[in-house]
Amino acid sequence: MPRPHWKGYLKLSLVSCPIALYPAISAADRVSFRQVNRQTGHRLRQQLVDSVTGQIVESHDKGRGYEVGENQFLLVQDEELEAARQEGRSRPFSEAPAAPSTALKGKDELPKREAPTLVELPKGREVPVARPPEPPPRIENNRTIELDRFVPAEQIDPRYHLAPYYIAPREEVGEEAFAVIRDAIAAKELVGMGRVVLASRERPIIMRPMDRASWNAPAVCARGAQRIRVFCGHSQPGAAERHGAIGRAHC
Repeated sequence: MPRPHWKGYLKLSLVSCPIALYPAISAADRVSFRQVNRQTGHRLRQQLVDSVTGQIVESHDKGRGYEVGENQFLLVQDEELEAARQEGRSRPFSEAPAAPSTALKGKDELPKREAPTLVELPKGREVPVARPPEPPPRIENNRTIELDRFVPAEQIDPRYHLAPYYIAPREEVGEEAFAVIRDAIAAKELVGMGRVVLASRERPIIMRPMDRASWNAPAVCARGAQRIRVFCGHSQPGAAERHGAIGRAHC
């Protein structure tokens, strides 16, 4: 049996049981190769080279940049990337990302930063110190998948499927409660939708109906609606209605 990817609880109304998420895809048959020297058989080591000057760049001089033109990049600091990661982890999947405060007007034009204004204070007056911004609130991880919505399986657009898992009880004391949830979903012939926090990021999860004799349930972690690209080349009436249950839930 593979190692569980996540441990927590499955909850439906007032019934809950301890469960574990097991990956449904195996990477055992994956073959990987290394680049080696044909003459010596030794492994090769890559070097970073400046594309313009041709000089070798050390690893501590490596940075990240967003391309705004030919050989023109807007450097992004590590602090800015970490702030973006914290914002992404604290924002639920159902919430759209905040609009950027500044936008690039053209490929060759960088956003201008306003110069600070110097204000002369009277003698003896203390300079006010601005408080640092409060960190964004982190998503509460109660390690519980609560099924709070049930929809027909055909309403879930396959484009939202991200990673398949199996849900199984991880303790004998939870098997009875798991059987109650399993039978309730099987009787409705619907898919249950909930939320799970994986890698500090909240994601939608879909639990599908299963056979009443089975002790595991297929589940799929889904993408958020903001990750789905909508093709607008040929607009048709009723396209929004056919966007799927997750899409309607986030519109």
